[in-house]
Amino acid sequence: MSKVKMLINKLSLVKKVSSSVLVTAACLGVVVLAISHLPEKRSEGAPAAGVAHDHGADDAAGGESAGKTEYTCSMHPSVRRGEPGKCPICHMDLIPVSPSGGGGAGLTGGAGGAREAIGGAGVETVRVERRAFQMTRRLTGRIVPDLSSKTVVTSWVDGRVEKTYVRFEGERVRAWQPVALLFSPSLTGAQAEFLALIQNTDATQTSLRKAGEARLANLGMTPREIQALIRSGKPAQYNPVYASSGGIVIRRNVYEGSQIRRGEVLYEVVDNRKVWMELDVSLRDNWIRPGQPLIVRAEGLEAMPFLAVVDYADYQVDGKTRTFMVRATLDNSHQLFRFGAWVRAEAREAVAATIPTPQGGAKNPQGGAKNPQGGATVPGEGDRLMVPSTAVLYTGKRSVVYVADGNGGFSPREVEVGEEEMQRDGLAWTIVLTGLSEGETVARRGAFVIDSNRRIQGSPSMMTLPKMEGASGEPQTPVFVGAPLEVVLRMDSLARGYFAVWKGLAGDDAQAAAAAAQALRRSLAEPKAGSSPQWDELRTVLEMPLAKMTAGAGLPELRKEFSQLSDGLWGVFRKYGFPPHVNVLRVHCPMAFDNRGADWLQPTPAVENPYFGKEMYRCGSVLSVGSGGTP
Repeated sequence: MSKVKMLINKLSLVKKVSSSVLVTAACLGVVVLAISHLPEKRSEGAPAAGVAHDHGADDAAGGESAGKTEYTCSMHPSVRRGEPGKCPICHMDLIPVSPSGGGGAGLTGGAGGAREAIGGAGVETVRVERRAFQMTRRLTGRIVPDLSSKTVVTSWVDGRVEKTYVRFEGERVRAWQPVALLFSPSLTGAQAEFLALIQNTDATQTSLRKAGEARLANLGMTPREIQALIRSGKPAQYNPVYASSGGIVIRRNVYEGSQIRRGEVLYEVVDNRKVWMELDVSLRDNWIRPGQPLIVRAEGLEAMPFLAVVDYADYQVDGKTRTFMVRATLDNSHQLFRFGAWVRAEAREAVAATIPTPQGGAKNPQGGAKNPQGGATVPGEGDRLMVPSTAVLYTGKRSVVYVADGNGGFSPREVEVGEEEMQRDGLAWTIVLTGLSEGETVARRGAFVIDSNRRIQGSPSMMTLPKMEGASGEPQTPVFVGAPLEVVLRMDSLARGYFAVWKGLAGDDAQAAAAAAQALRRSLAEPKAGSSPQWDELRTVLEMPLAKMTAGAGLPELRKEFSQLSDGLWGVFRKYGFPPHVNVLRVHCPMAFDNRGADWLQPTPAVENPYFGKEMYRCGSVLSVGSGGTP
């Protein structure tokens, strides 16, 4: 009986469970039916019904949506990392590279360059415009004697110098001052004959007496000396020699005991109340002619600039320096100028509206109309298409500017540039001959930042920009046109001495760098092939920073002066050519001196930073390479 009851209870339980399952199934069926009748709406990008779901594609999309960012070094774009860190080469912080290939600064050519990113990177722009250009030339020269006032003291008779009253060159003499005492048997004999003549003739024979006086005058005796001879009645054993004019003795040719002949020059005298200033002028500056005003600063009187006017231009070219000389006469009544002192002069000329051309009617690079009179007409008197000099990047063989594309981005463009001039706004402006048009916008500041960003992206930059049509890629050879022989002979030694200083700073060795700097300074003072105004000017430019790079200076001071030395030596190479037997690379570090940036020169491609040393040893990028060629 108990078994029957247990069976009945189990059947009841199964019935209840089955009823619950049926009810639940019925509810689910109603819900599914309702959903199937709703309008179809799926999210953007979701797979449509009936389309196979690709899990691999989902994984890839998930990786991109996660924003997996690569990091690179602004100086070494080949370095790529999946997370932030330091560059293994220069130890700079890595910067993110967006998946689209853009760098952190966002300064690419095209529409990707955001204006707010440009402002944050310190990029400033300016319009290309025509500005009044005044050609300026800085000349060097020296103070020399005014040879138009030169006189000489000569001997009227043969004899021997018993005594000299002028003992050294540079001594001042007065007009008719005795400068030497002579013993002359011929003059003493002539005096005795004259005394005998006047003793044996009466007062009526004046013609004989005058003839005798004239003979003594031709032997150098003054009227006063002749009258003294008549009164004494005895010939003089020693006779003085007088200076015919006053001034400074610039040459002494005799000493006590010297035997001299009639007409021999004893002294040379110049009047230093006026002096000459002789300047060396390049052949390209033929516009500097008599009448050209000059602003002059003399050595030791730099705080007292004064005006002078060219009064002579030489027609002969110096065979060594390939320059010609121009001269100005300076008033020296206050005795401020000394012979041999260096002077610096500035000549300025406003460029005329019509520029004569030797061929006649040449095409004007500025785009002006052809001048039928044989010149190139330029719009506006002295106007030139110009950009700030900071806008131009130099690779060594070409010049590049970054032109705004109107969408917040910039693109590189090769240009041909001309003269540079400091304008009234305090900025240096450079003439653009070809490559730009008036009204275009270029980056005046931050061009190097833009260029670095483009290199990171692999976009064309100043070093990879395609060459202009007709550009030659052949290596150049050293060209020392117009270079003084003194400079040419020193090219290799200058570079090697400089590299010794660079090596010491790159190794954080202040003592070695200072010792190398002083060795280079001493070598500058050693003559090679005679001096020249060009070499003396270059030596002054190089010696100024070297003089401060002493043994007691620390690394910060040494590095500061090394930057000035680098710029000065680069100017020498840029003007006269690279050393023929030494490789020279120009390298730039944008982080030096609180991100102001600085350049240096080195002989090897592997960057060795002299401004940071071991802290950021490889920080820097090569701007230009010159081995046996002009920059």
